[in-house]
Amino acid sequence: LHRLIRRQRQMCIRDRGNGACMILRKQMIREIGLLDKNLVFIGSDSDYCFTARARGWQVWRIASARGVHEHGASGADGNAEMDLLKINDMLYFGRKWLTGGLYREMAAEGDNCTPEAIDTIMNQLAHAAADLRQASLKPEDVSSYNDEAISLQQAGRYEEALVKCRQAASIAPADARTHHVMGFILQTQGQFDEAVESYRRAIELKPDFAQAYDHLGVALSELGRCDEAVESHSKAIELAPDCAGAYNNLAIALGSQGLIDEAIAGYHQAVRLEPDLVDAHYNLANLLRDRGRHAEAIAAYRHAIQLKPDHAEAHVNLSRALREYGRLDEAIRYCEKAVTLAPHLAEAHNNMGLLLRAQLSLIHI
Repeated sequence: LHRLIRRQRQMCIRDRGNGACMILRKQMIREIGLLDKNLVFIGSDSDYCFTARARGWQVWRIASARGVHEHGASGADGNAEMDLLKINDMLYFGRKWLTGGLYREMAAEGDNCTPEAIDTIMNQLAHAAADLRQASLKPEDVSSYNDEAISLQQAGRYEEALVKCRQAASIAPADARTHHVMGFILQTQGQFDEAVESYRRAIELKPDFAQAYDHLGVALSELGRCDEAVESHSKAIELAPDCAGAYNNLAIALGSQGLIDEAIAGYHQAVRLEPDLVDAHYNLANLLRDRGRHAEAIAAYRHAIQLKPDHAEAHVNLSRALREYGRLDEAIRYCEKAVTLAPHLAEAHNNMGLLLRAQLSLIHI
């Protein structure tokens, strides 16, 4: 142990693992309670016992012990998988046992055997485990890491999703899809500057990456860089002329610039290409309503609701359009539905108040 502590900066992964084994050996023997002939084996190859106990094996199965030893679970030359198995066990038992009285007992064995020294070794083990996990990744794993990242993102587990992306990027830094997926996850977390960097890297690696251009435009719009957003969406459409989502996103960027007629044309093209694109129908309805084209807006809202019956915002805005079109009773019905669908949607309650006030004024008349 003293030699291990003095050589902390020069230790290799196996030094760290075996050093931790020696530190924990006394407690391991005490807890297992083996005081027979196998004690000699345990004393010389204690890390096998950690591996065995972590996996529910019987420590007195000497044949199994020799097999694990020969494959690198102890001092023999081994592979990264077995080294990682061993180090993870050291961390597990270290965190379980290296507390309180055991700390004090170990500190009494020498000036260098202090809780601080043990913490240092455990931290080194944790870093070694991370290095081994990184080294075990293979280029063919990239696609599965990206797929898993997307699944985690959809489940709202954003930090875990980013970890998967970073793992993929570390083993295949020139994989365009990896950077695109990372950009999308960063964007969903509101980290738009970082998302832009990831999308640009994806495009640099794959210049015809239409979806990356489209998503880059969305991130740029969020940053208020509307001119760049329009340019990016236009490039996506140039590369993928049949992409309805790109037309929808282009229309959003054009609308934010006040180019309403151009935006309406973009939404119309989006729904022509993909009639079931709910967002395009809803966004188109909002612009038509702003233009005072209430009949067209009402039709577009109805289409959005038909495609997505639980679209609370569409119910609210359809209610507004109906009220402005003079169809108060129908407007109230749609607003009541919005409140039912989204009881915490403030604009639904506000609109209901306006509708009820308008209804009262008609009654008084």
